[in-house]
Amino acid sequence: MIDPIAWVEAGKAEGATLWTGVPCSYLKSLIDCVISHAELDYVPAANEGDAVAIAAGAWLGGGLGVALMQNSGLGNAVNPLTSLLQPFAIPMLLLVTWRGQPGGPADEPQHDLMGQITPGMLDLMNIPYEILPKDEAGAVESLRRQLRNAREQRRCHALVIPSGRFSKHPPTPPLEVKALTGAVPEKVPARLTRSQMLQGLLKIWGPGDLVVATTGYTGRELYALNDRNQHLYLVGSMGCASSLGLGLALRRPKNRIWVLDGDGALLMRMGALTTVGWMRPENLVHVLLDNGVHESTGAQATVSASLDFCEIARGCGYPNVLRWNEPAPVDFAGLTFIHAPILPGIAEALPRPKQKPREVADRFREVQGL
Repeated sequence: MIDPIAWVEAGKAEGATLWTGVPCSYLKSLIDCVISHAELDYVPAANEGDAVAIAAGAWLGGGLGVALMQNSGLGNAVNPLTSLLQPFAIPMLLLVTWRGQPGGPADEPQHDLMGQITPGMLDLMNIPYEILPKDEAGAVESLRRQLRNAREQRRCHALVIPSGRFSKHPPTPPLEVKALTGAVPEKVPARLTRSQMLQGLLKIWGPGDLVVATTGYTGRELYALNDRNQHLYLVGSMGCASSLGLGLALRRPKNRIWVLDGDGALLMRMGALTTVGWMRPENLVHVLLDNGVHESTGAQATVSASLDFCEIARGCGYPNVLRWNEPAPVDFAGLTFIHAPILPGIAEALPRPKQKPREVADRFREVQGL
């Protein structure tokens, strides 16, 4: 069997310092090992797709991430694996367990089909993979090879992990229970369009601030107003902006990270708020531009009018919760959530970024000196 300590140290030596994911019993000792390691970050994701986005953010900030999951959760990760990692050419290592492996140990019925199709799913997504060897020397070399290939080829690589690969490791204590703080302000009416709100934000952002704009019209309007190298315009990967921003914030603690989210996108992956709220990076500002509709697909209504996003954010652990109907200078003291209701509507003849996503990622890293 593989000693998880030796295996994790090999990964660390190859630059893998941020590990994130959703647990599987096949990975229990490995996760315990990472959590207890003084020089590694482990981020407990609420969803496998969120883990992929967190690891992507780590690379955009100069690190190299590892996302781990049970193969039953691979379906939850398909969208960011295909519409985030591939367009932006983001490297990372994917650790996928092989529950329901044909010819393997008896398993629960819900794993039968996924066990049969796990390798094929990775093939369909053009993700190179190896099956993790049983012996420690072979497993360490496989890990090193896949991390190096991921970094050098700028793409996601994977290790498929059958049952019984890792030896035991002492369990870790429960996660710290963090108190909820702060007050929820009264709601404010929308006064500005998204474009007007973005114009105000552009006046607030400093030269060291990094901005992650969610997919759709938010990124396109920001690009049209003032294209800057420190702007990352997401395409696809709907709902992943806050998770990517979290991974970035953990790697770039001296930069203020701004995440521009949309109500439809946040509703799609609202579980990400729990991870951001528990990690509580002090340099992250999460701005929700809420127009109440899926504007880029025909303005179909979302359910946002029936929710209180500030109550939700506070309940998920955000210590600072604000409402804006126009941007205003704020003395940010820790993780902050800003609910900004906006009027529907888009600018005419809205352009798309001329740069390809990979070029946007390249200059985003270059402005950080990477």
